[in-house]
Amino acid sequence: MASVLRYSPLNWALCDLEKILSINNWLPVFTIVISFLALIVSWRGYVLAKKANHIAEQNYKAQIKEISPYLIESMKWKDDEKIYVSFAVSYTNEATIQNSISDIRLKLHFNSSQKKYPDLTIPPSTVSPEFGGQYKTLNFPMLLTGRETISGWVTFALPKQTLNNTTVEAYKLEAITATGNVVTTKTNLVTYVME
Repeated sequence: MASVLRYSPLNWALCDLEKILSINNWLPVFTIVISFLALIVSWRGYVLAKKANHIAEQNYKAQIKEISPYLIESMKWKDDEKIYVSFAVSYTNEATIQNSISDIRLKLHFNSSQKKYPDLTIPPSTVSPEFGGQYKTLNFPMLLTGRETISGWVTFALPKQTLNNTTVEAYKLEAITATGNVVTTKTNLVTYVME
């Protein structure tokens, strides 16, 4: 009779119930492990997305950088009774995309004790200095490709009647970019060259 009870349907049900209970004990543990693995995968996705966003922000910042000026040399000189001031300047496009300088102008700031003249704005001249050396004359508008540097002379004819009894305190060279920003180079001293 003992052998009959061992293989009876009631024993099989009890045996299956023990297996089910043992699986039910492990099922929450298995669910927690799967949830933890999903957390690790989602965290890894977040970290990768954050890195990709950082790289995209750096690329964007590299594209929107502006043009930076550098004043190499400046001089004042005479030619046919006209007085000119010339600037050897270098413009570097810091961006990775192209940018341009649409126009350039010279602003003269006079001594503050001389209230006779306000600041004076002068357009560029087509005359180039004969003693320019290695630099050519810059023409505007000027296109600069990404990370390009262009150097050259920019010359302005100074109005004679304005300079007779005044002292120029500062020469401010303003280049207007395609985006409308003003790139400024300023000097207080200009070398005078006799001809």
